[in-house]
Amino acid sequence: MADDRVPPAGHLRARRAHRTGRHGREDWDNWWKTVLSAPELAPLAQARSRSPIADRTFTEPHDLTTAEQIRLLHEAGFTTATTVWQCGDDSILVAIR
Repeated sequence: MADDRVPPAGHLRARRAHRTGRHGREDWDNWWKTVLSAPELAPLAQARSRSPIADRTFTEPHDLTTAEQIRLLHEAGFTTATTVWQCGDDSILVAIR
């Protein structure tokens, strides 16, 4: 049974865009470029440059569900993984090894 009280994610995204004045989405590649060039994140960017994923090409996120992402994090050795923020279909997960 569907819960008709919860608006679809697209509706929530449109309402948030109207409220904040920001329309559209920042693409994944530009998001990473911004993060890696931010002066306050320089130590993290330098540490990342020495990691095995330093040359990874980032693309738009895949269509995995939150539950599938949490399962994959557990399979990768993380003992705890959970959602710490969600708005519509956007969410942030935190995992602890």
